[in-house]
Amino acid sequence: MIAVANFCLAYYLSHHLFEEWGWNLLTYFMPVYLLLVGISGICLVFLKRWYLALTCVLMLFFLQKPINETFSFGYFLNSSKLEGEEIKLLTFNASSFNNKRNDAFMKDDSVFRADFMSYLGRLPEKPDVLCFQEFHHDDAERMRVIDEIVNVTQAANYYTIPVWQGDQHGIFGIITFSCYPIVNKGLLYVGDSTTPNRGIFTDLVIGKDTVRLINIHLHSMNIRLADTSLHTPWERVVSIYEKLKIGDEKRKKQLKQVMEKIDNSPYPVILCGDFNSFPYGYAYQTIKQRLDNTFEKSGFGFGFTLNIFPYLVRLDQIFYSEPFVPVYAKVVRKFPSSDHFALTSKVILPTKREKK
Repeated sequence: MIAVANFCLAYYLSHHLFEEWGWNLLTYFMPVYLLLVGISGICLVFLKRWYLALTCVLMLFFLQKPINETFSFGYFLNSSKLEGEEIKLLTFNASSFNNKRNDAFMKDDSVFRADFMSYLGRLPEKPDVLCFQEFHHDDAERMRVIDEIVNVTQAANYYTIPVWQGDQHGIFGIITFSCYPIVNKGLLYVGDSTTPNRGIFTDLVIGKDTVRLINIHLHSMNIRLADTSLHTPWERVVSIYEKLKIGDEKRKKQLKQVMEKIDNSPYPVILCGDFNSFPYGYAYQTIKQRLDNTFEKSGFGFGFTLNIFPYLVRLDQIFYSEPFVPVYAKVVRKFPSSDHFALTSKVILPTKREKK
């Protein structure tokens, strides 16, 4: 009965798009539903209830969609060898290159900037497009971060609408770097004045094509379990619930602007960013109705990109439209001082394709 109940709930939630907050909250527990179906099947095997165990296997077969959103085998299933322009992508919530930014990111030099630049320098294939969220640059730092990224990657074209601008030409916010010419650019949405959330787009000329590159940072959950103002477990539960609900509502408003830019794009689209929500929720599923996800199609494993509690979450995404074809998608876990991990991917823009 446990397996059947969880199968029904997982199947229903994974095949419907819910705007209602209550239903959307239930999607956050999708891995639990899948796990309970799997555990039930294993228990039935030990109990030698073979037909019931087989039923659990069939249930998991029909739950391929949420399973693939949880654990990807795409890298081994992706065997495309098309000729075309290879585009290397990187998206990274850089956390100001200092995971203690909430205390005083302006007072300290970037903690792991040097490690990140060293990583970029060692790559045999440099990223052609880099999308950062919570990016920090300041002329007062030992190295000017924008100049350093341009020197290392040759992605000399960039666009930003920062949340904050100050002395020493300092900026903090969202930024897109590209080695391809930028022929159009603009703002998609602005979050609250107290949050770093922004959405921007750039139209890039790649070969004979123009591509729309969207870089988004959806509304943050702002959940801090170490909040000393919360004295009881119940206060913490209520606070988390309220923040999740508020964040869900604000992300929906931001998504409307993003979807409008995708739907009205005359060009193929690549979307990178920090979704601040689970792959089973409204934000991810809304984008997935129009675009494919590189990690689902060409990654391997869970793809967790969060490096703070609850850790086991894939928040950062790269999506693409036709005619792009993904080659791989990988999480870069080389910066333990960051509270996010970077996500890299390579896609091909085919030179020969059918005209619709």
